Amino acid sequence: PWQGYNFEDAIVISERVVRDDIFTSIHIEEFELEVRETKRGEEELTSEIPNVSEEAVRNLDDNGKTSQGIKHRFGDEVLPKGVKFGRKNISEALFPDKNAYRDESNYAVPEEVNLFKDLQLDHWTADNRVNEMLQQLIKNYAKRRNTITARFKRDRFTLEVGDELPAGIVQLAKVYIAKKRKLKVGDKMAGRHGNKGVVARIVRDEDMPFLP
Repeated sequence: PWQGYNFEDAIVISERVVRDDIFTSIHIEEFELEVRETKRGEEELTSEIPNVSEEAVRNLDDNGKTSQGIKHRFGDEVLPKGVKFGRKNISEALFPDKNAYRDESNYAVPEEVNLFKDLQLDHWTADNRVNEMLQQLIKNYAKRRNTITARFKRDRFTLEVGDELPAGIVQLAKVYIAKKRKLKVGDKMAGRHGNKGVVARIVRDEDMPFLP
């Protein structure tokens, strides 16, 4: 009765199966964008993209990032990036200034500052035993200070840099999009007993066989 649509492993299903999301699945796709340093300037995530409608970037913030829970439609921008190339950048690219990298914030040493040698005192008291104890105390303090300083530098580097990125990459943005996919013709189905087949046709409810 189905003109070969149910031949061998072909499966015929009703529209109710699709309408009630009985076999609807959720697919999560990962999109990754690298923000790099280019010759024209440093790229940045932004929602101000030329030749893009406001409707396409309506769900993005000023930094060009989306938020969790937002529903996107086809054509929406998810991770847009661009390079700011204003008049100043254009003029610098066409007419480079040799003094562009000159630092004007220079500080000279005042005249009243004099240079002295590093003076180290070996004897603080007349008691040699006390002097040895003080020297040992200073050595222990210096050792402990170096340990704390090294730990602080490691922690600060971890907070400032975070995960290491490849050379030339400033930021790495990732977006996970959950897509709802309904059952359609061509999908493969399987049962718990090893029977499997391919959806060949989706018919209306009234055209399905009636079982008493």
